[in-house]
Amino acid sequence: MRGRNELAKKQRTQGDREAADGVRVLKKPSRVAWSLNQFSARGAKLRDELLDAGEALREAQERLVAGEGESADLREASSREREAVSAALAAVEARADVRRLVLAPAEGGRLRRRRARPPHPELPRGS
Repeated sequence: MRGRNELAKKQRTQGDREAADGVRVLKKPSRVAWSLNQFSARGAKLRDELLDAGEALREAQERLVAGEGESADLREASSREREAVSAALAAVEARADVRRLVLAPAEGGRLRRRRARPPHPELPRGS
């Protein structure tokens, strides 16, 4: 909330009242969305490992379907992706715990389901 208010104030001082009003009325993100945002912003190394593992898994699947890959490569990529997801979820849950934010079991399930979605190609990566 503080970040939105600061952005709205900055936009207002720059003369963009309409944008400031639009920012100010934005809803507070859900606990799951907040947790994922925190992970993405603060866990660049884990985030990049997760994205790389997902990309490697997708490539292994594509090679296997095209008849160019080995099932062992797919198993290895799948294992790497599972490990990256576990590490990322642990980091998300730890950050939520530090903030005394309780994620219900259903919300943890939503976090796990979100991992199945391919990352957007323009998702920023750490340097």
